[in-house]
Amino acid sequence: MKMEFLVTHTAINGLIILSYLFAIIMIIQSKAKVFKNAFYSIFVATGFADIASLFSVCTLRVIRSLNLGEETKDIALLAFVITYMTLMAHLIGNMLITINRYSALCLMNRYDVIWTRRNVRIAVIIQYVISFVAFVHVTRANVDYIHNEDGTTTIGSLREKEIDLIARFTCIGACIVYATVTLSLNVRLLMEWKRLSRENGVPKHRHHDKGLLLYALLVFTCAMMMCLQQVVNNAEHREKEQRKSIPLIMAVLEDGDRGIKWSITCSTLL
Repeated sequence: MKMEFLVTHTAINGLIILSYLFAIIMIIQSKAKVFKNAFYSIFVATGFADIASLFSVCTLRVIRSLNLGEETKDIALLAFVITYMTLMAHLIGNMLITINRYSALCLMNRYDVIWTRRNVRIAVIIQYVISFVAFVHVTRANVDYIHNEDGTTTIGSLREKEIDLIARFTCIGACIVYATVTLSLNVRLLMEWKRLSRENGVPKHRHHDKGLLLYALLVFTCAMMMCLQQVVNNAEHREKEQRKSIPLIMAVLEDGDRGIKWSITCSTLL
């Protein structure tokens, strides 16, 4: 059953990667002017991060499901680093897409000034620089492996708890910032679309593509679900770590209690 689950997930991952890659290649190779605008440029730039993320997540799933040992530690660490960095790149890219759609409706007279090719390139560079800087410290970590009673080995989290904690809280912070910014922009976006639709029927401005608006809202919904999953997963991980630390704390307290009793006994004898 476990193997069937792994094969199914890997096959689905592969199909998504191929479909995503096909769409990106078609956009890059297309001569149509519409695919040269800022929206599709950001979509392509973020798409590469998403594909890398799918590869890294699939790699970690295979290592965990097949109970591969510490010989995979370098590959696992690389997968951890890529997963963290691409998550940040994904959130920033989706935020840029939301800002792009917002400016298309609410700042339509300044759209061409804001979304020049130069500004789009700068935005994409900043997107990947932030993603790299935020998690470059993870490269100094080591992947922890749990040795089970049956002789198998299961991949855990990062061995250095400080690095692991910083990475997880960075993810949570990024999710909160993304949710706050995009939620407020999307609410304003929908209100503006409704107003323009009432005044002019359907907005006729060349940047008012309903399909792109719906895509931006769909991306927002999916990203919010992903952010919620990140917060829940990190909370569960934190709770497990606290449970593990309780026996250790109790042992330390017991040792300390014995030490105090021994000191009192020695003092009494003296």
